[in-house]
Amino acid sequence: MTVVTPQTPSLPPAPETPQTAALPYHRLALAGPRPRWWRPLAAVILSVVAYTVFLVLLAVVAVFAAPAWTERITADPTDAFDLADPVAAAFSSVMLALMIPAIAIGVRLAERRRLGTLSSVAGRLRVGLLGRYGVFALVLFVAYTAMVLVIDAATGSAPTLEWDAASAGLLAVALLLVPFQAAAEEYAFRALPQQVLGAWLRSPWWGIVLPVPLFVFGHDYTLPGQLSIAVFALAAGVLTWRTGGLEAAIALHVVNNAAIFILGAIGIADLSATDISWLAAALDAAMIASFTFLVLRDQGRRQIA
Repeated sequence: MTVVTPQTPSLPPAPETPQTAALPYHRLALAGPRPRWWRPLAAVILSVVAYTVFLVLLAVVAVFAAPAWTERITADPTDAFDLADPVAAAFSSVMLALMIPAIAIGVRLAERRRLGTLSSVAGRLRVGLLGRYGVFALVLFVAYTAMVLVIDAATGSAPTLEWDAASAGLLAVALLLVPFQAAAEEYAFRALPQQVLGAWLRSPWWGIVLPVPLFVFGHDYTLPGQLSIAVFALAAGVLTWRTGGLEAAIALHVVNNAAIFILGAIGIADLSATDISWLAAALDAAMIASFTFLVLRDQGRRQIA
């Protein structure tokens, strides 16, 4: 997956790959020209400002593009997050995906560097690794889903396949928008925190651990679900640091989210569910741990960057 970053010809060119490759991932904020202590903080502030502007523009577009839907969510704002509704799912996905250009603007203006330095130590998103780790994640998710369905069948609660008016729309959201939504969360909750804190602190663990509560509280689940989200956030942070890029974290996040939307579109998953069982959370954590093990083992056998 490639991300188009804003072009600003008046700014100096981004640092070349050798300069970024000389630094560990979490220290790449220092790869920009004339690094200063305040630049990472300014990047965060400018990213938030840009994101706020994008959200206002998105709201304006929604008013004109989907007037009936915007009227409904004005009466009941919770409808905006009903992911079983294709319009709400699309709006939510675009809303989160806009974090990518917002962050690109923030680091470009404040630190004079490209979004690619947030992607990996190679100064770009390494598409080959993204695909490779996507295969790892897909195989594990299929195994996880099969186990859940077998357990559901054994307990007499197996879901039935369904296809209704919303199914095609949800499939389109899963394939066209969810990958960008999932990637945006990795730039916001893994890349930016690690590199902002890494500009000030040598240990990568600050940037791995501190964003976890924010990521967890952004997901409205019961305790088992929140714990599995915390496991995911920690694993994604460790993988980003150890592999020198976001590819593994994005691959796992995209496969997980897109697959859930696809399963929801055909009636196998409840996209509005917030009550996660301990068994489902444990299986999810096991899948994440298996993925982490496979990626780190693969990294040990290959020259990543």
